Amino acid sequence: MIHPRFNIDHYKHLLVRSVMRRQDGDLVLEAVLDAACKGQTQFDLQEWERLLRGLDNSDLTVGEIVT
Repeated sequence: MIHPRFNIDHYKHLLVRSVMRRQDGDLVLEAVLDAACKGQTQFDLQEWERLLRGLDNSDLTVGEIVT
């Protein structure tokens, strides 16, 4: 759940790969993961690792992922 005062617009310029290094519970990281999962809530281990690897190596910005 995203905090009501949280504004993703302030973070849209960041590279996704840099956001992936943030700690669990970080609101920007959660927004990126939510967008990347596209509503899917269950993953097998290979799918999850593939998703995370793709984000870790991504040249996209947060704005390109979440919008």
